Amino acid sequence: MEHMEWSFYEADHDVWIRKGINSEGNDYYEYLLLYTDDCLCISENVKQVVLLELNKYFKLKPSSIGPPNIYLGVKVSKVTLENDI
Repeated sequence: MEHMEWSFYEADHDVWIRKGINSEGNDYYEYLLLYTDDCLCISENVKQVVLLELNKYFKLKPSSIGPPNIYLGVKVSKVTLENDI
């Protein structure tokens, strides 16, 4: 992971972070949550990270790539907070 400029988060070695630049040109952090065979990517460029970078080194099932509905056995869903974030 380090050769792809990812660093593990000191508090949890299953969390990997790296600096990125969003579409507006601002710095932000991308996150990869990796645990055994589960991966959750938090980035503005998810497809690039997963398909172009991770897929080179890890065998990924095409059917498993997409918005998450389960992570580590827990159902997840997208929500909108009251402040529209």
